[in-house]
Amino acid sequence: MIKPTSVYVYLLVILVCNHSSNAAQCRSACKCVDEKIAELKGNLGYVGCFTDNHDRHFHTLKLRSNGMTLKMCREQCRGYIYVGLQNGHECFCGNQLDVINYPPKLDAECNRDCVGDPNRKCGGFYRASIYTVNI
Repeated sequence: MIKPTSVYVYLLVILVCNHSSNAAQCRSACKCVDEKIAELKGNLGYVGCFTDNHDRHFHTLKLRSNGMTLKMCREQCRGYIYVGLQNGHECFCGNQLDVINYPPKLDAECNRDCVGDPNRKCGGFYRASIYTVNI
């Protein structure tokens, strides 16, 4: 199961810590969340490789481009939480990860290079490389 985004986890930790008498536990939890946020930033907000199908995990197709990059897709998906890159040239936007109907897959299954950035993977056939819009 995919965990909530780091920001939500961090806010939850702050809320719990404000009502907790165990300061050491709170410091430990906050450190863990800080490490996860740093990991997301280091991976440019990469969430993972996920299954897709004809019903679509993210219903909003924003762009098909022979110059597709992560940056280009993020610009198209401003106001959303996630971008999903597929087939090397498609950009989808969404606000919810549905890991029940569209489960995570091995990163190796997102095996198509972004046509505008061959150093980055942009999903595959019915596979989406999902990133957060903001990092």
